[in-house]
Amino acid sequence: MIKQLVSKYRSTRNRYQEAQELGRLRRLPRFNDFETMIHSRKIVGPDAASFVFMYKEILNERIYSFSPSNDQPLILDCGANIGLSTIFFKETFPNARVLAFEPDPKICSFLRQNIANFELKNVEVFEYAVWKETTNLTFLSEGADGGRVQKKDDTKSIVHIKALDILDFVNEKIDLLKMDIEGSELIVLERLSSKLQMIDNFFIEYHSFGRESQELDKILALLSNHGFRYHISCPSM
Repeated sequence: MIKQLVSKYRSTRNRYQEAQELGRLRRLPRFNDFETMIHSRKIVGPDAASFVFMYKEILNERIYSFSPSNDQPLILDCGANIGLSTIFFKETFPNARVLAFEPDPKICSFLRQNIANFELKNVEVFEYAVWKETTNLTFLSEGADGGRVQKKDDTKSIVHIKALDILDFVNEKIDLLKMDIEGSELIVLERLSSKLQMIDNFFIEYHSFGRESQELDKILALLSNHGFRYHISCPSM
């Protein structure tokens, strides 16, 4: 009984401390470097507001949860940002092998720092976008979690990045391919169409932009035609 009470007290205290810290982060100005602690480890990033949102989705709501067929899953984390998804995958599946792709040079530097801070093993970082070919691309460096391949209306904060052909990384069974790639979802999926049978699970964050044709129907049709079932949810704000 005493152990249960102590455990409940600690859980309540931790939730209170978490709420206090998230509140502090929400009050910080946008697009300024910050640092905080997760599970007694330091984590750094370029924008506290986007971190709070990702923290809620990834670590609290556990949106990337899935059931691999083995205890050593291979995970492609496309659009790894500062590393919360990679941290979640390695804490959930300690024996996982994770390939983390983040093309924005500034954001990727935070990703590398956080992987080092958490002492994550068997994680390989690629400072590249995943794409339909190996090439160079122009990229909107938004400063937080919204960086994307340049669109016609993007005129500021443009940088040049390198991209790799996604097919080069699908040479064995992939347990999860997670895509948070800000509008390039269909391009990458169509490139993968010949190897979709080698991927057990997808997590795709779909992005739609004004004055551009919507592509969700094409994405769902492509997945359905290859035998995938899908579940659609909308992120809570």
